[in-house]
Amino acid sequence: MKFETLTPADISVIYQIEQQANPYPWPRSAFDSSFSDLYLNIKLVNGDQIIGFIICKIVGDQAELFNICVNPAYQGKGYGKQLLQYLQTVLQQRIVAELWLEVRSSNKVANALYQQQGFNCVDVRRNYYKNAQGSEDALIMCLYLS
Repeated sequence: MKFETLTPADISVIYQIEQQANPYPWPRSAFDSSFSDLYLNIKLVNGDQIIGFIICKIVGDQAELFNICVNPAYQGKGYGKQLLQYLQTVLQQRIVAELWLEVRSSNKVANALYQQQGFNCVDVRRNYYKNAQGSEDALIMCLYLS
């Protein structure tokens, strides 16, 4: 397993992973617009297979984690945690002070991972995400890196 830079050439593969892994996946256009000098996008690969990925944007000394996803065949094996820890290391090397994210309140696995990694819930956006019941809250979380 190794970490590599995610490139626009990977969009077709990560879009498929996203579709398989999430009940409310990103549209293809969101991936298409997530590549510029402001982005730090990472993939975890085994040979030539992408196991998981991160989409992260850095502005000044703050970063926002837009998406972290692991292929369902590899979930529950710690790869999401490895991706997140690698991202934290790279951000600290770049002197980024804070890592922000939003997560569905119902996503218990992700919430547990973020809390385990030291993220704090700093706010709630009521009825932010659409779901089968209509909507659900987004938890806004921050990890202070310095």
